[in-house]
Amino acid sequence: HSTDSLANMILGIGLGLSPFMRLDLALWAMSGYLLLSIHTFLAARVLGEFRLSYAAAGPTELRLMLIVMTLVMLWVGPPSGGSMGLGGFDWFALIIGGALYMIFIVQTGMTARKLLRQDAARKATSPQDAKR
Repeated sequence: HSTDSLANMILGIGLGLSPFMRLDLALWAMSGYLLLSIHTFLAARVLGEFRLSYAAAGPTELRLMLIVMTLVMLWVGPPSGGSMGLGGFDWFALIIGGALYMIFIVQTGMTARKLLRQDAARKATSPQDAKR
């Protein structure tokens, strides 16, 4: 997992340093990916659930999108401006990053609710609660 995360960060930095995408937007998308990775690792430890895919997509699909995006970059060349000063690849990073952040927020909320239910059930069945 550490090597995978490091490789993804190198990929994000490389995209951001290229003429195709702004560094801040590449890092925005990569930080969303890393947040979901951290959530996955914590959920595996706390809940015993190791889930790699969210919203019908996982790391393999993300890598496939990046491969296709790289091929498109080679085909179309660096952007020459765009809507609001952002090129197409900037918009891609902005949208994907936003989607990853939203998935992270939703999954964290769902995990928190699950842990609250488990905690309430544990407290209701503990011997100390029966004495009260």
